[in-house]
Amino acid sequence: MSNPTIVNLYGPGSTWLAANASVTEPGLFIPASALNTVQLSTATTPSAVEIAGAVDQLNHNWLKDNTDAAVPMTSDASAIAPANRNGTVRTQFQFTRRHYRSYSAPAFIPNLDS
Repeated sequence: MSNPTIVNLYGPGSTWLAANASVTEPGLFIPASALNTVQLSTATTPSAVEIAGAVDQLNHNWLKDNTDAAVPMTSDASAIAPANRNGTVRTQFQFTRRHYRSYSAPAFIPNLDS
């Protein structure tokens, strides 16, 4: 396993739309059906926070199931209940994502101008 694909992290049907004659601005397309895989109801228009949470959950689900050392990301999730937010008792969900890249030793480079 190596880097995850767009479909791995954003769900079935997700794709990067490159600029072309019909697409003036490149961007990520995530179909509503992909978000349904994490029980985000699209019967009504979801809020931006609900969509962001669904994307986080899609990312987390794939990363927790694919822990091969070649995958340059890991993810952990936790839930705390009850949690108080603005005077309201809620359940808090926390996702921690770690990104890895090649290691390079820190170097001391003195400022030769001073």
